[in-house]
Amino acid sequence: MPSPKLQRRCVLPLLASFGLCAARPSPAADALALFSYHLKPPFVLDERARTGLYPELLPLLARHLGRPLTLSYLPRLRLLELLAHQRLPGAVLGVSPLWFEPSPILRWTPPLLEDADLLVSRRTLPIAAAQRVGRRLALPRGYRVPSLQDDLRAGRIVLSEPNSEPSALAMLLHGRVDAALLTLRTLQALLRDRPDWRAQLHVDAEPVGRYELGILVPPALEGEHGAFSMAVRRLRRDPAYPALLRTHLGPEVDEARFIQNLR
Repeated sequence: MPSPKLQRRCVLPLLASFGLCAARPSPAADALALFSYHLKPPFVLDERARTGLYPELLPLLARHLGRPLTLSYLPRLRLLELLAHQRLPGAVLGVSPLWFEPSPILRWTPPLLEDADLLVSRRTLPIAAAQRVGRRLALPRGYRVPSLQDDLRAGRIVLSEPNSEPSALAMLLHGRVDAALLTLRTLQALLRDRPDWRAQLHVDAEPVGRYELGILVPPALEGEHGAFSMAVRRLRRDPAYPALLRTHLGPEVDEARFIQNLR
């Protein structure tokens, strides 16, 4: 899935005009804009960017930055267009350098969170990555997994492309596919809300991909890169941060523990 050509399905044609302001009130000119295109659990749950992990993370990040922040949902294709023309007026929250074309003008903070691509199957028919040939796989539309590309191009995997990860999981639970590609953090959030699904699922021991989610700082905010990076480092040391993650991901935030309990 993570790659320079990754494309999420767009659900809004234009830049979201809604924002969530964090930190103490101050003049609007002092606020820095953040954008996210992850309209999925646990990150952003509505198009106004009012609910989810990222909206609740905003006050913590703003406190360590010492500046108020706003958060808006922005579809990926629109975001890429603005980046290409150096017109993106804010930073991008929760993205990996692996998902963008390398560019000397883009700056990255340390990671806020680690994530991974998981091969999920039913416990009654567990499937490992080495057994994928000939299987029916639900891979959300626009996701690209480098380790699976050769088999997909050669037709050795029967591909279905649902619109989202929750849809891919539903296809798996209803027996319409043999396996589904889900990201670690989204699966954790889904199972937090539906713990009864745990008994039905099996996760392959080794993720098919791993990546880090940080903040992309565009040229318009180049002077803020150091401050954003320091704020992320402070955030990772803040006891309130793991508590927030557990609220949205459940008690098993650690990847190894989570996977072990689904085998």
